[in-house]
Amino acid sequence: MRFVILSGEASGDLYGADLAEALFDRYPGCQVEGIGSSRMEAAGVTLWHDSRDWGAIGFLEGLKLYPRLKLLLTRVFRRLRANKPDLFIPIDFGAANVRLAKYARKHGIKTLYYMPPGSWRKWTQGPDLPQAADAIATPFSWSAELLQAAGARAEWVGHPLLRLSRPTLDRKTLCEQLGLSADKPIVALLPGSRKHEVSAMGPLFLKTAKLIRQKLPGAQFVVSQTRFIDEAMIKGHEGTRLYSGPAVNILAASDAALCCSGTVTLEAAIQRVPMVIAYTSALIRLEGFIREKFIKLAHIGLPNIILDRRVCPEFVMREVTIENLAPAMLEILSNSEARHLQIAALSEVRSALDNGDSRENLMRLIAELL
Repeated sequence: MRFVILSGEASGDLYGADLAEALFDRYPGCQVEGIGSSRMEAAGVTLWHDSRDWGAIGFLEGLKLYPRLKLLLTRVFRRLRANKPDLFIPIDFGAANVRLAKYARKHGIKTLYYMPPGSWRKWTQGPDLPQAADAIATPFSWSAELLQAAGARAEWVGHPLLRLSRPTLDRKTLCEQLGLSADKPIVALLPGSRKHEVSAMGPLFLKTAKLIRQKLPGAQFVVSQTRFIDEAMIKGHEGTRLYSGPAVNILAASDAALCCSGTVTLEAAIQRVPMVIAYTSALIRLEGFIREKFIKLAHIGLPNIILDRRVCPEFVMREVTIENLAPAMLEILSNSEARHLQIAALSEVRSALDNGDSRENLMRLIAELL
């Protein structure tokens, strides 16, 4: 049995690794190949290409990837045509995977689209998805309903983060490792995993932390280390530590979090950590001028999108300033009504993601396709 998994971003690499482990367990001796990064490779996937630099949000930032993706698409087309897998499983990353899924299905390759792009949108799903795959496994119930209405075979399998986002350390142990006090407030600073996110929000988040510390003496901050965040970035920032382990360990030990919009906000919600959500970058600011008159999103943060209401304060593009971020963080760090209401609402987010064992649901669908 031979499977091909294609992911394009950090979250897709996480889900792809989890899927690969399940495939090796369910189908001993099977081959799993494809595109991903370090997690998929560690899970035993034979990588055709490392996708760690592919992360992009927004049309303009996505354009920078296009020349590399175009060349790679040609190579993947050839691989699929020359040696057809028993099942082709693209994960998210619509910039390349929708075209690849269509190609695979056209050439008689069974195709399962896992975590389809834009699945979080409650008003529409990708119009090409019903034609791109034999089946679609989506993490959100509304995504399955919209795709089914469009003619797709789509199933809500539940969100894998409910199972994958589990801390391995408690607050006391993390504090001992980082030299922090467990009796004083701890704030997680999570400025993203992509280079352009870290460049734009990393310095802003650290300046926000400095202002919070002025207003709340004793506040401590933990930054999640990525390829683009190192000790040099936090040098000179009193009360700030860098942690190289899973971000969920920081979240589980924190009283609040300042998060880049994205998957990490779901991890914070699963841990019921009150948060402020932000998103900006140099190109996103430019794109905002072009798009804001045409596209009006009520929310950018996944917890807010899932619940259809503003649960977590959020700021985007020109709103992302220390003057906006610091007061919002101080409010949820205090014993305020806003803090308690957000914690209660985050329990609702957890419930909206849960449809039983997501891995078992996915494996059942795979078995039906083979």
